[in-house]
Parts: sequence; C-alpha cells; structure tokens
Amino acid sequence: MEKTEIQVDRLTLDGDGIGRLENGTQQGMAAFVPYALPGERVLAELLFRRKHHSRWLPLKIVRPSQKRLLPPCGYHFRPGIREPWCGGCNWQQMAPALQRETKSQLVEETLVRLGGFVQPPVLPTVASPADWRYRNKVQVPFGRRKGRLVAGFYAPGSHEIVEFSDCLVQPDLAVQIILAVKKLANDSRWKAYDEDAHRGWLRHLLIRMNREGKALVALVTVDSSFPGKNQFVDAIRSRFPAVIGLHQNIQSAKSHVILGQYWKHLWGAEKITETLGGLRLSYSPGSFFQVNTAAAERLFELTIEALKPSPETVVLDLYCGVGALTLMAGRRAGRAIGVEAVPSAIRDARANAAANDIKNVEFLEGEVEQVLSPTSSLKERLAGRPLAVILDPPRSGCAETVLASVLSLAPARIVYVSCHPATLARDLKRLNAAYHLKSVTPVDLFPQTSHIETISLLEKK
Repeated sequence: MEKTEIQVDRLTLDGDGIGRLENGTQQGMAAFVPYALPGERVLAELLFRRKHHSRWLPLKIVRPSQKRLLPPCGYHFRPGIREPWCGGCNWQQMAPALQRETKSQLVEETLVRLGGFVQPPVLPTVASPADWRYRNKVQVPFGRRKGRLVAGFYAPGSHEIVEFSDCLVQPDLAVQIILAVKKLANDSRWKAYDEDAHRGWLRHLLIRMNREGKALVALVTVDSSFPGKNQFVDAIRSRFPAVIGLHQNIQSAKSHVILGQYWKHLWGAEKITETLGGLRLSYSPGSFFQVNTAAAERLFELTIEALKPSPETVVLDLYCGVGALTLMAGRRAGRAIGVEAVPSAIRDARANAAANDIKNVEFLEGEVEQVLSPTSSLKERLAGRPLAVILDPPRSGCAETVLASVLSLAPARIVYVSCHPATLARDLKRLNAAYHLKSVTPVDLFPQTSHIETISLLEKK
C-alpha cells in the first residue's frame, strides 16, 4: 500500500486535516488526513485517490502538534493501530477549548468561501456544559460475527460493527442497557439483521434518556413478531428500574434509515419528559429532540434572545419538532405558530402546549414547502402582521421554495438554527439580498466531534 509523509496545513469542515502531496505525479494534489492536526507532519497510508484529491490514514505522527492529546477513549483512532476503531468521535485528540476555537474558525471560513461574506460576524463557540457523558440518545446497530450476535458502533466509512464496553459520551446507564440487551439477544438466539441478504430480525437498539436519569428503550426489528417478548420486558424492568417504557419499532424496508413508521408500545410510559428552559416537554421515542439537553437549553435561550419577540409579534417556527422553541417564543410573543412534517412530533408539540398551559400557540402538520405555498391560508393570515421567523431545518438546509416564501413574508427578524455550516452558508447567501447578517453563534452541541450547530441572526435591510 502506498505511503508518504504529508504536512497538514489546516482542518476541513468535516474535521479532517488537509495538506498537499509533495512528491510523484500527483504533487500538489489535496490530501485529506483524518485525525491529524494543523502543523503536524504525518506518515500516512493511501485509502483512495480521486481525480483532484486523495485520502490518507495516519500511520505515525512524525512531528506532532503541541496541542495533540491522547484520546481518553480506547476505541478512538490511534495512529499505527490497525484494529477497527469507532466512527462516533473524530476529535478526541483535541482539547475541548481547541475544538470550540476550531469550530468558530471553520464556520467563518465556510461563510467566506461558500456564502461570499466578507468578515462574517462569527462569535466564539458557546461551550457545552458537559464535554463527556452528555448524550440523551443512542442508536446501536446489531450484526453477526463468528456465529455470535454483536452490537456497537460502525467503524468510519463502513458498516463494520465495533463492540465496546463503555462509551464516554453516553451516560453510564445507557451503556449498561446496551450491554444487557446484547446479552439477552444472544441468550434468546435472536437473529441479527443482515443488510446485504435482507434477512434476520433484530436491527437496532434505541435509548432515549432525560436529565432525571430515566430512559425509554426500543428495539428496531424487521417485523412485528417478538419471540420471548415477556421475558425481555421482565428482564429489563427488573434490572433497570430507571427504564420507564419499552417499545418496538418496525423497519421492514431494505434501507439504511434506522426507524420505520410503525411503533408498538410494549410496556410502561409512551413518552419521556424533560425539563428545558422552564418547560416540561414530553416526546415519543421516535421524535426529534436535540441529543445534548444542557447545551440545547442554552441554544434555545440564545435563539429566543436573538429573536426578541414582543407581545405584538407573531413568531413562525419552521421545522419545529416537538415545539420547544415555539413554546418558548409563545411566552413572549403575541402568537407563535410551529410547522412540522412528522406527525408524532406534532402530536407531542400540541400535548406540550397543553401541559405547559400555553394557549397562544398552534401547530401545523405538513411539509414546510406546502404549508408556505403561494396559495396557503397561513400566508394570508400573516400578511401585514409584525413577524419573526425561526428556521431550524435538517442538515440539508432549506429548499429554495422555503427561502422564497420567507422572503415574501418579509419578517423583521430571522433566526436560522443550523447543524451544517455549508448549507447554512448557501441559504444565508440567498437571504443576504434582503437581510443583514448580524451575528453567527456556534454552540458546541457535539463535543469530541467536528459537528457544528449555529444560531444566525438576520435583520431586514
């Protein structure tokens, strides 16, 4: 396998180091090196080569950065160790403060390069209250190896399962449930799903937790059968009193999408409840909820601070999920309207409004593109009223039709919550014709990884 030394110049938006090849016919070609830091010189092995770039795996850090740390997790990548490593975290070699500094820098670079902004107003990254054990959600795939059912996380760029005895970004309870379910699955002789052959029964384990240490547990299976269901329920209940509900999700499609549309309630609570920003929010196991509760609370507070809703304002919260931001805005605005396509999330949002006795909110189910279409009644209702908009789209960002509809509504303020700086830059470039970009605040929802969440404030020109 081809090997070479690479001088790493900077980090990319995906968290890789990048340098240029120094020798051979590809001299000058961009070389991407995961797990490397700026300023390091690494001996690396070729993973693959494309027309204009190549990707390499570090074998040895020839000249390490003074900022390099030894990753605390034994399943994190280490140069020169060939065993499969976990693909969950890619920045444990960096101190949390350096991770945050780098995230602000990458957001700024992306807004310049893809958005065309000159000196964009990017603020320092807001720290997560916890850098470890912070996740409230875990999804673990099952597979089979040497006649034994295995569970763990995928190695980078593959579906090879890396088993673990601990995960430092998960609560200890979640780890113990994973290990117990894996043992129960082996003892019950359940067949793990084979995605190539589309055979087997057990696909994933899903755990949702709250800050009180309570948990919902769901098995994702190919069909609605459940051999040994009663024994499974009894075993989890007796060993883990903190588990308040058990569920089964049916995903029969030959797909990498983890969850199917059909749910079965096996025992206990149907939802889990979290306290966030003074609200009691309940959500179903399949509904979207930010995975870092404490950091999400700060994210939501900063979003509402930027939005500045008043009793005269109507707030339109697009991609509202279970309604947290809609309800927070509703406590200060004249009215707040949330729009969401996922039916279970809308049901949760309406129930949360009732539970928190917030009456000046409403939730509309449907794709944002349809709800804001030129013929929609919502646009007619909003015409001429003081308006502020929250955009919190998925990683792919907003469709052009959504941005066009928002521009036609001409809100005084837009606050755009994004989990992907590249699509954020694209969308802000479109909005920049009519809005000033006042600030961009990264929030570290995902410590130990290169994933970046941001809050952008735009004010009408």
